[in-house]
Amino acid sequence: MQGEIALSHLPVEALSYVASFLTTPSRALLAVALHDDNSSAIVGDIWGTLDFGQLEEDLSRNLTDNHLKTVLLCVDAVSRIKTLRLANCISITGAGLEPLRGSAIIEKIDLSLVGDHESPILDVEPSLSCDFVLPILDSIIERDGNALKYLQFPHAWQKERPVDPNFCRFISRYNAMFNSQNTISCLECNTSLPEEDLYWIGPDEDAQYFGTQNYTCYRCTKHFCYAYGHVSCALMRKVSMVYDHAILIMFAAVIADCKCIKMERVIVLHAVS
Repeated sequence: MQGEIALSHLPVEALSYVASFLTTPSRALLAVALHDDNSSAIVGDIWGTLDFGQLEEDLSRNLTDNHLKTVLLCVDAVSRIKTLRLANCISITGAGLEPLRGSAIIEKIDLSLVGDHESPILDVEPSLSCDFVLPILDSIIERDGNALKYLQFPHAWQKERPVDPNFCRFISRYNAMFNSQNTISCLECNTSLPEEDLYWIGPDEDAQYFGTQNYTCYRCTKHFCYAYGHVSCALMRKVSMVYDHAILIMFAAVIADCKCIKMERVIVLHAVS
């Protein structure tokens, strides 16, 4: 139609200005869609967190591994992304995570496929596969000096029976990686972590918290022990974990120096079925 102007024909300054109002995943998808010399200007220079939960849920649910891979390549994720969250990306198998292989800077990877304060139990069977995901995670933890501090896995991986033996073996390698590092201590009391006979990620498939990261604040990824008064930040995983174990946590909160929510009082009530 006469008078129509393609987005790719707009000045790069205009595109960059419009993109500055978008969430980070929307900005990346716009750059991918245009697929021209303006992509770098649209993506911008400030990156760190890529949270697909910032997209409309229907869009996230329909993203494929090809979409994910293209976005990660577009933003140069291996050298720029420190936090990745795949909220609502139920159609992704994990093959699209390939551009993160060997990342030395990523600190947190949330594969739970749900957003904050949502039940981890999905209404459909997720496509995310150990066969695709674990080799990429291995390439990260095998790298000397890697920055990885926190992993959250899909509920289905933790509750599926029988448990995929490759998942169990990865948990052992992850724990060994943490234990091989310099001593990590509680930020509050300097207790060495993990505490005796405990693990960074629970390896016992018969235990309640199998496959769950311990001693680490979900928000700030700093480390805390479970002593009273310190447990607060360590328990600041997503509230989805609360749903999973059928308990309600009520707390009075203040903002701590680490900018995460620190619970001063914790009251645990068993939910009435």
